[in-house]
Amino acid sequence: MTIVEILLRSDVVVYGKDVQHGKFRIPTELDARFDIHCVLRAQKARIPGQIIIENIRKAEPCLGTTEQTEVNQTYILGLTREMSGFMTYANVNSLQKSAFLASQENLDVLAATCGLDFWNPPHTGDQSLCPSANKPRFCTKFRFQTSDGSEFGHFGFLGIFSAIVIRLVV
Repeated sequence: MTIVEILLRSDVVVYGKDVQHGKFRIPTELDARFDIHCVLRAQKARIPGQIIIENIRKAEPCLGTTEQTEVNQTYILGLTREMSGFMTYANVNSLQKSAFLASQENLDVLAATCGLDFWNPPHTGDQSLCPSANKPRFCTKFRFQTSDGSEFGHFGFLGIFSAIVIRLVV
């Protein structure tokens, strides 16, 4: 799966910096403290300026025990909000991670992708760290099939406009 596919299937997508690893919640699990610079997708959730990602050393059947991020590095993360109120890495594909280095190339791809193209600062904290997206005039349509065979996609203004024109012409 590509970075776009993984992030479109994640509940929450953020851009920011891993600032610390430690046992913040319980003494048996390693967590990450992550400063949020920008929220790319939150599904109506209010994302604060700093979050805790719980159990970052969780063993995955195919990946083994890994940490997806390193302290003092900047990432784009696909996350899942847990009942505890904390976040975990999105487990979209057990063979791949949901943390990506925040390169300019990755940021540009996301800014041009429908569903990941509206960037907002976090609800609290520093409001000036969200980068300016190099957004094209229209976002890229992205469609893929889910495991049950149904189609899933994000369509930009052009796709919706084309569908309306086709219905009027026919």
